[in-house]
Amino acid sequence: MEHKYEKVNIDAQVPALIYYFSKETMKSTDYLLRSPYIPGHWHRSIELSLVENGSISLLINEEEQRIQTGEFMLINSGFVHEMHAENIEDSRVMMVILSYDFLKKIYPDIENVCFDIHKSEKSKQRLLEIYEELKQ
Repeated sequence: MEHKYEKVNIDAQVPALIYYFSKETMKSTDYLLRSPYIPGHWHRSIELSLVENGSISLLINEEEQRIQTGEFMLINSGFVHEMHAENIEDSRVMMVILSYDFLKKIYPDIENVCFDIHKSEKSKQRLLEIYEELKQ
């Protein structure tokens, strides 16, 4: 199956996009947010999302995961992924998409890095704090 390449247009002044996926945002004009299902796609940017509430079924490079409230999902650059909210009435996800070009400037070898969010509990705690700051 061929998956769609998603061109992520990020402003050079702010090197990230923030999406909020919930039943309230389902009326958005942004195709990403109009359905409880985001079809398989890939992009160069790194995507880091926090499931604030509910349960999300996530497929990354054909490996299925179930992500629950309070858990992060990290999609590395170039990884094919799709997402389905198991109950859109109850699901809320805050997605942060980090600019590949920005990351490349600060770390030129970024294409050879594969992040694993599950290795450090301290890092996950710091990410939770950052997400709380972003929400405010």
